[in-house]
Order: sequence, then structure tokens, then C-alpha cells
Amino acid sequence: MRRVEVDVKAQVATAEGGATAGDLIAAAAPHNLVGVTGTASGVGMAGLTLGRGYGPLTPQFGLALDNLLGTEIVLGDGRKVNADAFENAELYWALRGGGGNFGVVTSMRIRLYPLNELLAGIILFPWSEAKSVLHGYADIAASACDEFTVITNILSGPDGNPVVLIASIWTGDQAQGKQAIAELQRLGSPILAKIGLMTYSDLLRTFDANFVNGRHYELQARWLPKLTPEPIRALLDAGSGKTSTFSNIILQHFHGAPTRVFARGYSIWIASRALPDNDRCCMGTHN
Repeated sequence: MRRVEVDVKAQVATAEGGATAGDLIAAAAPHNLVGVTGTASGVGMAGLTLGRGYGPLTPQFGLALDNLLGTEIVLGDGRKVNADAFENAELYWALRGGGGNFGVVTSMRIRLYPLNELLAGIILFPWSEAKSVLHGYADIAASACDEFTVITNILSGPDGNPVVLIASIWTGDQAQGKQAIAELQRLGSPILAKIGLMTYSDLLRTFDANFVNGRHYELQARWLPKLTPEPIRALLDAGSGKTSTFSNIILQHFHGAPTRVFARGYSIWIASRALPDNDRCCMGTHN
């Protein structure tokens, strides 16, 4: 159940319950349209949206739940009903971020937005500069506009030692975007800086390498109102003390459209590698 149909004139996609972010974007891309998805192609749109859902386009276009226009859902007694702002409105309200406790969603109508290309890429800094980079990142993120998404990772470099990776996504005017991303590059002496124009499909593929089928992760999330010196010290300690090259600490700054409803803050994901297949583990949507 992964079929996606696009109404180009209305800028709405109807996605079956099993459709992934990759399915949605592949259907919308030929029409220069995008939808709010998670940060990897394999994330299921139903689970993402019913659990609130954020990703690279969230600052400009809101959470995934903000872009849910309606659902077809099978209830516990076997009835199939529609839920939107006009029909079964209370159920529709509950579904938007309330999780999968109200029935089985067999299809969703999702708002789409015009977007052909964006300016995006990665900047990699050595661990010796981690403290100054994180402090500088906190200052830049605090005043970021809706068109600017910055995701920061503490992860292992090719030699196994920790590094700081900043992924930047700009959806507005390209000249302004180049200036904003150049400011990020000046936070230190990058080991690598790879920035350029790309489609949203290309952007998701750059994140896919971090979420390989067959790996099992335990994910834990924390919220911070601000990235102040104390949590930065804790992040530096955690990065220095990583016991696995597959462990990551991911910071995504919440600003823009979602903060006009909810409080501004950060989401921090801590992903630890590889519980054996026969062990109980938690596989999150990282969104």
C-alpha cells in the first residue's frame, strides 16, 4: 500500500498507508512539488505524520501533522471512515500528532509546496574545534529565518575519531543562502565543505547513508529551550566518550513555522549502534 497520487492543481498528494518519504517525493518531484518528510527516504509517512513529524523542510512549512489534510481510517469496529476538518473533525484533530491509537490509516491527503531546487550540503569540522563550532552554531541557529535549516551531528569520522558535521538546507533566495552558509563555514577550519544546488530527492539520499537497512538502533530524545554552555559541555563529554563508531548525537533546531504554535527548542537524538537481532530494541523514525 505505497501508491501516491498527486493533484497538481490543488497541490495535494494522496498517499496510501505504507507510503514512505521516498514514495511521496518521487511522485511529487516531476511537478516541482515537495511535502514535509523526515530526514531519510525510508521513513513511513503515516507513522511520521501521526507522531507529529519533523524534517529538513519543517522550519518553512511546519510539522508533518500541520500538512495532513485528511485521512481514510479503519476503526476498531471495522468501519472505514474519512476524517478531516469537516467530517469526523475530532478524530482528525486527534490523529494529527496523537499517534496510531485511533485506528489504521489506509490513506492520507498531504499538502504539497512548490520547490524545484534548494541550496544544501555538509560542512565537517575537526573535534579540536568542536567547542567553538557548537557555540557559534547556537548563536546562528537562534536567529535563523524560516528558509534556513541547520542540523548538527556529533559522529565518528573516517578514522574513528569524533567530528562535528553541520548539514545546512536553504530554501530561499540563493544569494542570501550562500551568505548564510558561508557564515557557518567560518565557524572553524572545515575538513570538508560540500555545498551546492540539489533537488529535495537528492538531499534525502545524502541522509539515507546513515540509516542502513539491517542495523538496529536505540534512540533517545531530549528537549532544550536553548543550547547554552552547560549542555554544550555535556555534548562534548558525550562525543569524546563515544564507545561505538556508529553512535551519533543529532541536534535539530526548532524554529520557524512550528514555533508559532509550540515553544522554540532543540531536539537531540542519541543513536547507539547494533543491538543483536534477537535482542529487544527500539527502532525510531528519528523524526
